Amino acid sequence: MPVTSTSRENQRHLSAKWTRCGGLHKLVSRLLECDDLQSSLEEVLDAAIALLDADMGNVQLFDPQTRRLRIVAQRGFREDFLEHFRGVGADPKRQSARAPRNRGSRA
Repeated sequence: MPVTSTSRENQRHLSAKWTRCGGLHKLVSRLLECDDLQSSLEEVLDAAIALLDADMGNVQLFDPQTRRLRIVAQRGFREDFLEHFRGVGADPKRQSARAPRNRGSRA
């Protein structure tokens, strides 16, 4: 079966994604041993955005005191969105409220 330019392009694309996955794995491994969590989360976010060819992304952590998800690293979001997200409460109809309650599983 002849190799077409489309299949070569697909192979290059998959190879590039595999390489980025390896880089993301290294970053996550470093995260487990980090002294500076914020810098590590920023690096992981950048790697995830590159891996997914995304324009934006964020990292959210559960704050047990407020029982809310909190954006701790982000790229590409406007301030009005970030301000709105800070005000999202524990409305059980919102995915952002269900995720912490269900320990991240989809509800």
